[in-house]
Amino acid sequence: MAKLRANIRLLFAFLVLCGTSLFVTISWARWEDLTGYIELRQQILVRQWFGGLSSLLNQQDAILSIVGEHLVARKAHNAAPASHSAHA
Repeated sequence: MAKLRANIRLLFAFLVLCGTSLFVTISWARWEDLTGYIELRQQILVRQWFGGLSSLLNQQDAILSIVGEHLVARKAHNAAPASHSAHA
C-alpha cells in the first residue's frame, strides 16, 4: 500500500510538472504569436499614416508651387506697367 501511495504521488507530481510545462509552452507560443501580430498591425498602420502624410505634403507642395508661381507672375505683371510709366 505504501508503494501504491508513493507511485500515486509520483504520478501526480509528474502530471503537475507536465501540465505546468505544457501551460508555459502554450502561453509562450501564444505570447509570441500576439506580439508578432501586434507588430505587423503597427507596421501596417505606420505605412498607412506615412502614405497619407506623404500625399498631403505632396498636395501642399503642389499648391504652394502654383500659388508661388502666380504671385511671381502677378508681381512681374504689376512691376512691368510701373516701370513703363516711370520711363514715360
